[in-house]
Amino acid sequence: MLGPERSAQTQVPMDVGRNPLDLTPLRLLGHDALDTTGFPALIKVILRELEICWGNIFHQVTIRRAHDLFDCLDDHGAPWNPIPQKGVLIRAVFHVQFSDSPKPRPVEILTPHLLKIVRVSDADLLEPWLLKRGFRTAQKLSRFSILMLVALLSAFPPAFDDDDDDDDDDDHRNLPVSRLSVHRFKSPVHLTNAHSLAVP
Repeated sequence: MLGPERSAQTQVPMDVGRNPLDLTPLRLLGHDALDTTGFPALIKVILRELEICWGNIFHQVTIRRAHDLFDCLDDHGAPWNPIPQKGVLIRAVFHVQFSDSPKPRPVEILTPHLLKIVRVSDADLLEPWLLKRGFRTAQKLSRFSILMLVALLSAFPPAFDDDDDDDDDDDHRNLPVSRLSVHRFKSPVHLTNAHSLAVP
């Protein structure tokens, strides 16, 4: 029974921020999605529970639970795939055996932004594995977009006359005052219409 076992350990919910959690690797890779090769902090990961939302008008939800869902057999004794091809995988509970303890600790993923762990320090140990296995998607496209925006905006000339002479070129007087020039980099970055850009 998982009920008493799950309630015995307090879990710490962690909001994972903008990088969403995704259970699709379970559907695409099956048991291979739980592979811990290359992650010395993780010895073994077992899928214990899976919640599927069917998206029908009845809002049907199915919860599949076992000691190891990937080790189950069907009615004929053949290996059974616990991951349906349809339905939305919304929650999964794993038992993760970390290298610092002989006893596995529960890890719960509730898509898209909630990770429940027993120890706060487990988050740092799980992060590389979650990224590598595809359970967490990195937002590299966003960072790339910001870099492209900075490069594009730095190609425009400065909006203000920032030279030391007082000639106040007439060609700059017709530019809108809402252009802002930020000189944090070697080449100035320009932001228009008072938009802001977070610079790491």
